[in-house]
Amino acid sequence: MNSRAVVTDEQLLEQYKQGNTAVLELFVYRYHQTIYAYLYRLTSKRQLAEDLVQECFVRVFTALQAGRLPERFRPWIYRIATNLCRDVWKSGAYRYEVAAKDTGVYDAADGGKDTVASFLDKQYEREAVIAALGALPEEERQIVILRFYEELKLDEIAELLELPLGTVKSKLYRAFRRLAHTLQKGEDQDELHIRSR
Repeated sequence: MNSRAVVTDEQLLEQYKQGNTAVLELFVYRYHQTIYAYLYRLTSKRQLAEDLVQECFVRVFTALQAGRLPERFRPWIYRIATNLCRDVWKSGAYRYEVAAKDTGVYDAADGGKDTVASFLDKQYEREAVIAALGALPEEERQIVILRFYEELKLDEIAELLELPLGTVKSKLYRAFRRLAHTLQKGEDQDELHIRSR
């Protein structure tokens, strides 16, 4: 039986501090795909997510080379990615694009029976779930994605978003209530549409 322990991010940071720059490649290996997936879920744009993940690692490496080492790597890299996303959302071009988007792209009626309990077990790509997540306030959407798709712990999310733990919990609860309401409404409209045929 192999009892070799996995090297933690913090141990890798310690190795980097001692001059082992090869660990930077390990951070890319560990986090590139997950950070890309996170950014894609937030932006729904592949090319933008690719650009942002590259910029994220540039910022990570720049900070590490300048000696700015975080206490915990995982929440730190997610915070960098989140801040990059916020910068994009604040840009005039992005706001215009969102306002001009055809609302018919995200049709909430997909014929499924979605509830808060079952929604987490289903694929993210389901149109009803995408539409429901997209309807959440920005911070609540981030918390749901970080908790259930990126599998961060609540205290890591609190650290990343620089919010009290209690606030994260209450926002997550509110997000669930909103999701349940949105998904139920879509379900009801679906049934009404079927009956009217």
